[in-house]
Amino acid sequence: MEALEALFGKCSQRLSDLIQDEVAMILGVKEELGELQRRMKRIDGALNKVGRERTEDSAWLNELQSIVDEADDLFDDVRYEGGKLLDNELPSASSSGPSILCCLPMFSFFNSIRVRHNLAERIRDLNNRIDAVGKDQWIFNLASVKTVGREASALYSRKTREIMDADVVGREIEDATDELVEMIVTNNRRNLQVIAVAGMGGIGKTTLAQNVYNNPRIGDHFQVRIWICVTQKYSDDQLLQEITRKAEGSNGSAERVSELGGRRIFLVLDDVWRSDIWTDLLQKQLQNGAASGCVLVTTRDQNVAKGMGAKHIHQVEKMSVDSAWELLCKRTYLEEEGEEDARSLRSVGVQIVNKCGGLPLAIKVIAGVLATKEKSRKEWEKVLRSNAWSMSELPEEFRGALYLSYDDLLPHLKQCFLSLCLYPEHDVHFIHKLRTMWVAEGFVKQEGGSIMEESAEQYHSELIRRSLLQPDPLSVDQSKCTMHDLLRSLGQYLSRGESYYGDPQSLDATAISELRHLSIAETGKIVTIPGPETKRLRLRTLLLFKSPPRIEHNLFSRVPYLRVLILNGEGIECIPDSVGSLIHLRLLDLDRTSISNLPDSIGFLTNLQTLNLQDCKFLYTLPRSITHLCSLRRLGLVGTSLRHVPKE
Repeated sequence: MEALEALFGKCSQRLSDLIQDEVAMILGVKEELGELQRRMKRIDGALNKVGRERTEDSAWLNELQSIVDEADDLFDDVRYEGGKLLDNELPSASSSGPSILCCLPMFSFFNSIRVRHNLAERIRDLNNRIDAVGKDQWIFNLASVKTVGREASALYSRKTREIMDADVVGREIEDATDELVEMIVTNNRRNLQVIAVAGMGGIGKTTLAQNVYNNPRIGDHFQVRIWICVTQKYSDDQLLQEITRKAEGSNGSAERVSELGGRRIFLVLDDVWRSDIWTDLLQKQLQNGAASGCVLVTTRDQNVAKGMGAKHIHQVEKMSVDSAWELLCKRTYLEEEGEEDARSLRSVGVQIVNKCGGLPLAIKVIAGVLATKEKSRKEWEKVLRSNAWSMSELPEEFRGALYLSYDDLLPHLKQCFLSLCLYPEHDVHFIHKLRTMWVAEGFVKQEGGSIMEESAEQYHSELIRRSLLQPDPLSVDQSKCTMHDLLRSLGQYLSRGESYYGDPQSLDATAISELRHLSIAETGKIVTIPGPETKRLRLRTLLLFKSPPRIEHNLFSRVPYLRVLILNGEGIECIPDSVGSLIHLRLLDLDRTSISNLPDSIGFLTNLQTLNLQDCKFLYTLPRSITHLCSLRRLGLVGTSLRHVPKE
């Protein structure tokens, strides 16, 4: 159960704040909350000592996760119900202001007794469950465990530096670039030729292709350059539309691909898994338009390249020791420290890069770990001797450097990293959207006087500096980033059981009941989650990127604990009134949907921090109840047809 420590820490802080709030006093539950706080501190202390000693005990960890989830929900409910009572006691409650609910005095009196009783019972139940966990003899044994506290990395002490050009090191990549560029620009054939770059995952295929793509000779030789990242599950129409859009710089349609005829194009298809993307789709479309030029393909499988009829296949080899050491030096900024420092660390550094097996991705993420440490032989040897290198229970492709780079993260950064695995393969992330999602999920710790979004931006910079994320090379303003598919797969493996990306119809009821985060990749004509209609799910996050026209009528009643709800795509035309029941919701993202209005019930989302409505072209009005969103910090309206926003 990854990053449980961070969740407990966040939960303890929320509880401490709640005890000091007047809502706890008016509900009469301050004493019970104090008892809960004492118990949670005990478990929190145990988690700080546990390390990996209990990672195999999934039942124990699942119970702790369940306690944290229910406590987090409880704190929202205390604030929600206490806020209603405070509103009713205020003299202005009967006015037209933004009070949540105004009830008759006698009903409010009896209702408040019932609410207080229910909340107190839930708190006592949590206390009993924590007592049961605490009776485990293993908890008491932790008192004698000596722990080595992991120092916070130099997380925000160093300005994030530009690292895009640090990937290009060694004669191997320079020679390969020159060879491919020469081959491409001297081709005099009038049709499209296919050239392939092949090699195992993480070996630098994309880096080499980017080097070729950005070469000035390529820019001068071709009228059109297009870069397409090909997912393992692609739609023909979407792929054709993306090619046309990038060629024309606008939203093209699939039918217009043939209009590229008569132009010399340079098309890069990155990470191709099947040859039929060319033989059955693109070859015919492009050749019908009499387009000429070159298609550069990157793939892990030489047979894919052969099936596409590649004229030449360049096999990327592992880095030499000298080139690997050069890359490590650049990525750890060791070259800036002087030759003497580099020489003193070379022997241990070479041992580290040898463990990376000549793979650039592995070297880059290990460099990201070393960059947070003191540049001393002692600190580098700690990394070299780390037990994380030998986690044999992991699949082979994740062992060693990739897992170590994850294991070295502080708990809140682990949560941020894992959340990215809910997005589609090769997805380009808008940085501001990641920040708001991390804040909504509760992953962000407020540091000093900074606002949460500023802290979230520092988290993003740290993941970039560690090469767990990378700036999108096609983003001029650096407002976007991407994740390597191997790192995304690692995150999906580590968060299995808690998070799922794909078609939920393939999961059984038990698996769905345990999920906390769900990203639905494929849907039919309606958004639905399998399972009994009356069964409430534990989901905290629900993402849909290719939304169909309809949402299952009872969907929101089945996911009452959602913190993040993202529904993107033109298919969505209506948001059900039941969205108002999602009182725990922090982020509601409806960008690029076809909605024409929002239900009045939106006003009940008193915990909502971010409401994104960008590019909702048919949205002309907002309900007056939007003024009740007392926690709202961001309202995205760019690209809507709104003329005004309601005021109190």
